[in-house]
Amino acid sequence: MSHLELHSLCSIFPRMSGADFDAIKADIKAHGLNQPVTVLDGLILDGGNR
Repeated sequence: MSHLELHSLCSIFPRMSGADFDAIKADIKAHGLNQPVTVLDGLILDGGNR
């Protein structure tokens, strides 16, 4: 998996941490990624928590 940086507009949305972030990681591992991460010019525009 490659690492992408966040687009400045992605900072509009708060970053997840702690138990919430652990829960989303577990859900993605169990069910897959239901909504794709949106990338613009090589930067994450939407889906930075995913």
